Amino acid sequence: MPLPYKVMANPKRVILIIDDDRNVCELIKLRLEAENDYQVFIACDGISGMKNVLGLVPECILLDIRMQIGDGLSVLRQVRSYRNDDLELQERIRSIPVVILTGVGNEMESFFKVEGANDYIEKPFDSSQLKK
Repeated sequence: MPLPYKVMANPKRVILIIDDDRNVCELIKLRLEAENDYQVFIACDGISGMKNVLGLVPECILLDIRMQIGDGLSVLRQVRSYRNDDLELQERIRSIPVVILTGVGNEMESFFKVEGANDYIEKPFDSSQLKK
């Protein structure tokens, strides 16, 4: 499957943001790319987000749960249950760290963990939290 984007040749770490709030995406992208360690891609809905997961195989996914098209919970479940004849690719996709971006973190923390999220960041957040 061809990559939907041209990934830079230098060894920057690829981060995928899946969030329907374009302003949040751009803020996170600016912050992470300013660190010069990351190449950040944005998907504004869960459907294109999952396509990007498969095309890019990012090192981390920052995922909003509540989106108008293709909710984040469905994306998280698809990532964690991804199946492929290429078992190495299957394991790479399934093991991508997923950090939930949410406004209801404390109430849903155990649910996010059960579903396979690695962590969450509660909105609104200080962009310095992204380096953790």
